[in-house]
Amino acid sequence: MTNKERYIQEAKDCIKRTDVEDFLKKNKLEKSKSIHLGKIQIDNQEYIFGIRKLLTELIVKHDCKISDTSNAGHWQGDFLKGLFGDDFSILSTNKPDPIEEGQNGTYKMPLNQILYGPPGTGKTYNTINKALSIIENKPEVEIGRLTRKDLQSIFNDLKDKSQIEFITFHQSYAYEEFIEGIKPKAKKCDEEDDNKDISYCIKDGVFKRLADKARKNLESDEDTRNFALIIDEINRGNISKIFGELITLIEDSKRVGSGKEDTTAILPYSGEEFGVPSNLYIIGTMNTADRSIAHIDTALRRRFGFVEMMPNYEELKKRSITKDEKTINIGKLLEAMNDRIEVLYDREHTIGHAYFMDLDDSSIIDDLAHIFKNKIIPLLAEYFYSDWSKINLVFNDNKFISRVEKKVGNISKKIYSIDEEQLKDPQEYTNIISNTGDDGDGE
Repeated sequence: MTNKERYIQEAKDCIKRTDVEDFLKKNKLEKSKSIHLGKIQIDNQEYIFGIRKLLTELIVKHDCKISDTSNAGHWQGDFLKGLFGDDFSILSTNKPDPIEEGQNGTYKMPLNQILYGPPGTGKTYNTINKALSIIENKPEVEIGRLTRKDLQSIFNDLKDKSQIEFITFHQSYAYEEFIEGIKPKAKKCDEEDDNKDISYCIKDGVFKRLADKARKNLESDEDTRNFALIIDEINRGNISKIFGELITLIEDSKRVGSGKEDTTAILPYSGEEFGVPSNLYIIGTMNTADRSIAHIDTALRRRFGFVEMMPNYEELKKRSITKDEKTINIGKLLEAMNDRIEVLYDREHTIGHAYFMDLDDSSIIDDLAHIFKNKIIPLLAEYFYSDWSKINLVFNDNKFISRVEKKVGNISKKIYSIDEEQLKDPQEYTNIISNTGDDGDGE
């Protein structure tokens, strides 16, 4: 029996011991929607890819360790194939696992990946772990055992060595900043030179500089090192404008050194022959509330793997605030609000756990009220275009939002405002959790 066949058989045995049907229904991913994946169009692949993470959590919860490995990344593709049959092969063709076991026990990350999800789900935060996993050639679970302080220190050291670069895309970001462009160079006023004209030079962008370093390392006799480029908010930039003709060169098979279809292009400004080396990894982040995955550049979508990051309720369920003998479980509070947001809007506009991560055992109700007043309510106002009736529904129609009928002459209007006193009332937070099948104490 081959390893793949063994994985599939163990997957089938494992699934018999899990409550997969209840799990799928709870997450609105009934088996009937997922079983016919071969018929689903490519535009929906990211939605299907999200099932991987959800099911992996289930498998880990039931301690189904395939072939005695604790890292779900090794086997989740074959596991799901064992669960859903050959129809699930659509994922294995276009969506690489976050970590794959390579030859000689090494670990291989996908060359291009995007962490996507609602705001506050730790996408940018987790790029550090991803980048260090690539550079150190270790699985993320091993990297995750380090303290955040140690991770940040190693990350900064690698940035200083120009092995990692971090940039943020925006509407004005262009090819000239990313690849190369012509830049003006003016002489200083105190320079003794009769020639006061401005000179122009061709300057490499951040991507080309990093790619050149990676290529030189790949071509040298030294041990091959990996390089990582982190692009925050990748969907906010004009991909065609920024990448230009190089969007083709970032494909796995087109990478220089891949041993497949090594492809190069002539750069328009310098006239240099340029290729993207196989030891340069691209990690992007994308806020789904800013722009839906369905609307991003098709060329980008086809060349990247997508890793969904959703709110982590389990971590927040370890945190609670008590006042007047009432305990507010933060995880259940957030989960209750997000359940309603999914119904009123969609899951791409849920609220991430990062908004509440500063809360700890020393936190008081005033700290929670501050988060709601300055972060949660403004975010919901943006989501629902200041439709306060819907915001009130997210809060289960509690007293956070006050309504007053204001009349001027023969005209009247309902005026909504935040009631800061009610934000400090623990009963109003437990009211949010009520009618969801949970009470607020986290028991």
